Amino acid sequence: MLLRHAKVGPFLSSLLLLGLTSCGGSEDPGTTEPDPPRAVSITVTQTSVTLSFVGATTALNASIRDQNGQLFSSTINWSSDDPAVVTVDAAGLLTAVQNGTATVTAASGSLSATVAVTVQQVATQLAIASGDGQSAAVGQALPEAPVVRAEDAGGATVAGVGLAFEVSSGGGSVGSATVVTDADGLASTSWTLGTTAGLQQIRVSIAGAPFAPIELSATGIAAAASALAKASGDLQVGPLSLALSAPIVVQLQDEFGNGVADGEVTFLVTGGGGSVSPAVATTGDDGTAQTTWTMGSVLGGATLTATATGFPPVAFTATAVPATPDLVAGALSVSPAVPTSLQTFTVTVPVTNEGTVTTGTTFPVQLLVDGAEVESKTIGPLLPSASTDVAFTVGPLAAGERALSAV
Repeated sequence: MLLRHAKVGPFLSSLLLLGLTSCGGSEDPGTTEPDPPRAVSITVTQTSVTLSFVGATTALNASIRDQNGQLFSSTINWSSDDPAVVTVDAAGLLTAVQNGTATVTAASGSLSATVAVTVQQVATQLAIASGDGQSAAVGQALPEAPVVRAEDAGGATVAGVGLAFEVSSGGGSVGSATVVTDADGLASTSWTLGTTAGLQQIRVSIAGAPFAPIELSATGIAAAASALAKASGDLQVGPLSLALSAPIVVQLQDEFGNGVADGEVTFLVTGGGGSVSPAVATTGDDGTAQTTWTMGSVLGGATLTATATGFPPVAFTATAVPATPDLVAGALSVSPAVPTSLQTFTVTVPVTNEGTVTTGTTFPVQLLVDGAEVESKTIGPLLPSASTDVAFTVGPLAAGERALSAV
């Protein structure tokens, strides 16, 4: 039995040694395989976005990285939790739809990242909705209140914006200095015109903002006539039987002094003789009417009245004087222009009758050199407004500067 036991021991040890050698030979530490890349995170470059007008867009950018921090290629799906506020397309492009807030999500598999989006319109411009270019009597409110629309940069209306209304020309007043736009982006206020007829304007701006204002215009029309007033032409002096140099002018006025058009005015000579033309005139846009007054044949004072139905007459006076010629000498000309002390030269004087009657049969014209008469010419009759040239021959004169004049 002892011999058998000695043989069994080595046999078992040999089997155990072979078993250990076989297990160890299947491992090779130098050829371990790396983990394959897998997505572990997704990020969006923007965490929040604010859009200031309807239709505004902005692009979002997202990226996926693996366990080693390297970019990982995979499809990214974009979505908005409130498309009524903002939409997002497959490429991550945001588009503002209306005011509000929404969350936009970028997702890939089980990974996701979010962006907080706010759409808050900012009014940057104004437009006239209605009420521009109206007319009304001065001092009265326009029949239609002017309406202005607030818009964002994309042209969409903006509610809740304070607009400032102010008169910029013509006087008058607005009902409210500041008005907040309604749900349709509109704001309006009454406009009472000033008391001066003609163009009037108001200016509307976005309160507290640097954007350009707009202006609305209206035309003030004169109120009902309340007086006939003297405008010009009184107290003239004119020659017998001839028209006065300036017309007789009156103005039909409202209570504020504005001229009233289309009124009928009658002109009548009441003393001193003479006539008017026309005898009846209609007031123009400025409220004035005029006539030409021709003096009679009686020397001295003359009177005229202008009347309009419903108003006291307006009186004018003038004085009739004898008609006389009025001779005026024009600028002298010399030929040659710079004579020598050895030359004779010609001086020509234009003479005009600026009077109202023809001159007598003849009249004298004298040429003076240094204040002393050197020659006199006799000229025949000269009609009103007619001219004639009078020529004198002078010299030779001593060298030096000489003063020439004609009387």
